[in-house]
Amino acid sequence: MSSPQVIHARNNWGLKLPSGKDQNPLPAAAEISPPEELTILLKQSPGGISVPMVKVGQKVFKGQKIAAPARNTFGSFLHAPVSGTVTSIIEANDSAHIKRAIIIVNDGLDNVHDDCTPISNPFKRSPRFIRKHIAEGGIVGLGGAMFPAAIKLNPAPGIKTLLINGVECEPYINCDNQLLQQYPERVLSGTRLMLHVLGAEEAVIAIEQDMVHALMTMQAATDALNDPRIRVVSVPDVYPAGGERQLIEIITGLEVPHGGLPADLGVICQNAGTAAAIDQWINFGEPLISRMVTVCGNATAAAQNFVVRIGTPIDAIVNRLQATDVSRVIIGGSMMGVTADDTAEPISKASNCIILSSGDNFSPAPEEMPCIRCGDCVPVCPARINPQLLLESMSTNNTQQSESLGALDCIDCGCCDYVCPSGIDLTARFKIAKQTIWEQHLLAMRAERSQQRFADHEMRWLTASNEERETLDAQTAAFHDVKANNSKSALDDMLKRLNSSKQDDGTLKDEPRKNDEADQ
Repeated sequence: MSSPQVIHARNNWGLKLPSGKDQNPLPAAAEISPPEELTILLKQSPGGISVPMVKVGQKVFKGQKIAAPARNTFGSFLHAPVSGTVTSIIEANDSAHIKRAIIIVNDGLDNVHDDCTPISNPFKRSPRFIRKHIAEGGIVGLGGAMFPAAIKLNPAPGIKTLLINGVECEPYINCDNQLLQQYPERVLSGTRLMLHVLGAEEAVIAIEQDMVHALMTMQAATDALNDPRIRVVSVPDVYPAGGERQLIEIITGLEVPHGGLPADLGVICQNAGTAAAIDQWINFGEPLISRMVTVCGNATAAAQNFVVRIGTPIDAIVNRLQATDVSRVIIGGSMMGVTADDTAEPISKASNCIILSSGDNFSPAPEEMPCIRCGDCVPVCPARINPQLLLESMSTNNTQQSESLGALDCIDCGCCDYVCPSGIDLTARFKIAKQTIWEQHLLAMRAERSQQRFADHEMRWLTASNEERETLDAQTAAFHDVKANNSKSALDDMLKRLNSSKQDDGTLKDEPRKNDEADQ
């Protein structure tokens, strides 16, 4: 067996964190049985909220489309994870903070929809057909961003490298590690399909160096496949090396320009889980209705990986593990995860890890103190932002300056929070800054569109007025031409008409005679 190429550190950003992962070969992931009721969130893409395609009371089959992207958005299709009946479509639910969702009651039969059929000979199909089919399978980035895979797979000139991200740099998260060890053929199959769509020259499967067994398994599977376009590389175990732009920098030594895209460097990046999901949909006819989830925390006996249907409430996982005294639930890892409101929160396409905490598993946040200008936050920032200056710009509400300092480049990794001796929650503040900037951009766009609509209205009114004036001027000019050129003939014609209308006694035909008047 050949050895993966080792990429040595090319960067001086980030943190060296304890992995919190099991270094032994992972046992096969178990499947969480679908519960009696599943809640499928309608917002499972940064592109917007999907539009329901079903009605309350309608029976659905496993894999059936139940929601579609809204028009002119880059949302994703959603599918029924089980067969059953749609019992409600939630517009708002304050108790669970679910904005919109479809609730399906499971009939326990798992009857599969007719659309869930494999594509025969997919490599003989056109890239456009495969890309469209990937979109219809609801495949999104499973690294957490949920960006629709088909949009990133839009072929473009200059795309040379497909980068498969198998770098799980955040502590505790182990789902991609599980996937790479248990289903390497799925990852490779999905990778080859994406190469077919993109027409790229090579595919690089990047795995963190401390994921030893995943590296060995993927390298063995790649050797067996013997596709010279695909290679496996080992990258340093530094956080957040799994960020898209950070991984591209590690692999290529190049930085994605500010305001640019990875495609500008000839690179398209997709998650290893996304590759496996594409294989499942194209070759086995199963859309994205389940995903691998790491479940860990001191409320569980040991960390485990499970295959979970989308829409399964965390309650079902807690019950399966018989976890007790769960005081806090975090969706995601310890660095970038968010606290769930309660265990009724459903699994979404972005749910790669569930941390079940009991008691004081996580130390409370320290009391914030004023910034001492130590500068510790600057070298660790993977986006090369100066968090100290950005914090100062926010304190003066200088949104324009915050944007110029790179607020929109922040990836919410939390490195600056981790090293701040004053305990300042910088990441939370930068999220607010980004939201404010985007809101101002949106307001500016709306104002610009309003101005444009008003200008278009004024132009239409002016055009109509000019056309009316031109028509009137043309009619007036024609009248003056007739009057100037034909005044004598026009007078003769009028006299003829007048004479022809007279009677023998000199009166007009329509005028009554005097005798007649007397008789009356």
